[in-house]
Amino acid sequence: MSLSSPRINVMLDSVRNASKQLMRDFNELQISNVKSADFINKTYSKSKQTIYDCLHDYKRDYGFIFEDDTDQEVKDNTYTWFIMPIEGRENFSSCMVYFAVSVCLIHKNKVVAAVIDAPALRETFWAEEKKGAFLEDFRSRHIKMRVKSREGGLIDEDTVE
Repeated sequence: MSLSSPRINVMLDSVRNASKQLMRDFNELQISNVKSADFINKTYSKSKQTIYDCLHDYKRDYGFIFEDDTDQEVKDNTYTWFIMPIEGRENFSSCMVYFAVSVCLIHKNKVVAAVIDAPALRETFWAEEKKGAFLEDFRSRHIKMRVKSREGGLIDEDTVE
């Protein structure tokens, strides 16, 4: 049984491709003495373009909103990708490992699928409507996460091989 749909697989590919570039730049930042805003902006733009290219090739009729697009709105009847090329940009620029790449798919003002990749922590989370939420850890184990209570936010974990 496949854990993820083709849609999630494309989302995973897009964030992982962007994460590879981010890690190269993150390692360069750690070595370098100069923390240039220009370097961070170029890294952000590369990540944004990588994700866009991958998702656009998958579904050309889906809309796109990036975190820096403050003037765009989600249309009710269409599918829209919401993309954060570097979540935790300040952490990234300060050489802290707590940053991620995330993509979610919105339809009728509701998130129907989401992927978050924290490359420095080697953890990837994804969730899809009616399928559940999963974590892939650094050992490539797939762990299904079950929310016990929406109010309490308690999470239970099952390892899925």
